[in-house]
Amino acid sequence: MADNVKSDNIELSKRIETIFDLICKGYSRIEIILYASRETDWNVSDRQVYTYIDRALTRYVEESKVVKEAELGKAMVRLGLLFSRSMDIQDYKTALAIQKEISETLGIKSPSKFDHTTKGEKINVLNLGSGKDPNAAT
Repeated sequence: MADNVKSDNIELSKRIETIFDLICKGYSRIEIILYASRETDWNVSDRQVYTYIDRALTRYVEESKVVKEAELGKAMVRLGLLFSRSMDIQDYKTALAIQKEISETLGIKSPSKFDHTTKGEKINVLNLGSGKDPNAAT
């Protein structure tokens, strides 16, 4: 019985991989359902194909997280190397530009404007001379 479960899991993985590839090729949900009914021997309902599609899309999300982390790591290493080489040749202008890029990439760039008074809330202006609220509907 364990072999049957294992083969079922392998078959399920193959189906999701097939759907993953079809999505990558630009197939729509309807085209994938038609493919599953016409081109395979899966004998599953449209609802089951939608479940396969959802699982394939989840895999895309998982893949993007890994890729994003890896790409961020590569970018940071490259920027670090460029910064180091710029400092070695005393090209401070380039080193500063690279440091700004590093700070921006990491989201640690300081804001260019500070709002010390409203903490992001809308400012209501009162016309003190007339005592009327200029923000009120007339």
